[in-house]
Amino acid sequence: MSGLGAGAAAYALLLIASALLTLRRPLYGLALLVVLDPFDWSKAVGPTTLSLPKAALLGFLLALALRRTPLAPLWGVAVRPILLGATAILIATALAASQADYLAPALRETAKAAEYLAAFAGAVVAFAADPDERVAAYAVAAGASLVAVLALGQEWTGAPSALVFGGRTFPRIAGPLEGPNQLAGYFDVALPALLAFLLSGRAARTPLAIALGLCICADALTLSRAGILAAPAACCAVVAAGASGARARRYAIAVAAAAALVFVTLSGLGLLARFETFDSPERPTGLGTRAELWHAALALWRAHPWLGVGGGNFELELPRVGVTDAQTHANSLYLQSLAEGGIVLFAATAGTLGAALVSLGRRARRSAPALAAFGATVALALHQIFDLLVFFPKVGLVWWLLLGAGAAAASRATSFTEKMNAATTAA
Repeated sequence: MSGLGAGAAAYALLLIASALLTLRRPLYGLALLVVLDPFDWSKAVGPTTLSLPKAALLGFLLALALRRTPLAPLWGVAVRPILLGATAILIATALAASQADYLAPALRETAKAAEYLAAFAGAVVAFAADPDERVAAYAVAAGASLVAVLALGQEWTGAPSALVFGGRTFPRIAGPLEGPNQLAGYFDVALPALLAFLLSGRAARTPLAIALGLCICADALTLSRAGILAAPAACCAVVAAGASGARARRYAIAVAAAAALVFVTLSGLGLLARFETFDSPERPTGLGTRAELWHAALALWRAHPWLGVGGGNFELELPRVGVTDAQTHANSLYLQSLAEGGIVLFAATAGTLGAALVSLGRRARRSAPALAAFGATVALALHQIFDLLVFFPKVGLVWWLLLGAGAAAASRATSFTEKMNAATTAA
């Protein structure tokens, strides 16, 4: 069988398996997506790609439709602002495509925005129909543990990249992700989510604690400065929003101890000085420095202030602003959105993050999935000041799935609380 035929067969089988699991229980289909997300086995098709997660997502959505799963949760109190934000991102990305000199990457980014919107909506509907947070917790733990083990193995089998610092070479692990910063972005989602599920106490603690430990070790070995700082900050936000009293103090001490151990280890390796700047002292070929790329992003935005240069066009337009030996993204979600989609996409992106933080933060203590999604959003909002992560579906898709489950859980918990308050008042 040819490579293309084998790929088509694999995608078809996975689509069917995903649909069957979803027909059995909606949350099983969602769990499969969460576990499968970092393992894409992608094949280029025109301006986009086929991948295992896309096949699974299609099967998941088809099965939800066949089940006639209620769509009313999409207008839940915690879901609505995020859904509107995701829709605004899609519209802004599509509008920006009209300005693109290179149409194929602009269409790819528009399709990706549509994929994220569909994944979020599907996760909302699935979790609302099958609200079992234990399945969600075990799915995150299983996927994150597998990614962490594969990444840690690269310390012995060979890491895909290395850092030269202080005259020494340090391997930087990436596991099944595209690079070390992307792996750190994946752990930005997984670490606060695992901590949130541990705080709730509804799922068995041992697998969650093991997954948490593996992820902490792997996250540290990415040597991603923004990731190593964002994950503990998000975990602190999870503890602050999800616990109180002596319990909050115990978890806060545990988070502080884990963070301290990571930084003591980095100090022992002579790497702590690297955190004094977020730019690169060396200039990697084809990548550029953050100073160059940020300046270029602002220059492109000033030239196209409202709709930008089109999705996926930033790296191709760099020569126009004087960067002739680099082809990469802007190393910042916020500057990338300004350059590629102008004020319209920037407002949609920042507004969606803000809506998620406010909507979930207000209800985080009522539901572990809501707390998990809140923590993951805090981490990505911070990390993406210095890196662009949702550009990569292995990070972006799992975040949108968790966001959907969290928003559905938050709406459900709010509705239940309102009913209880109404019953108490009536009595």
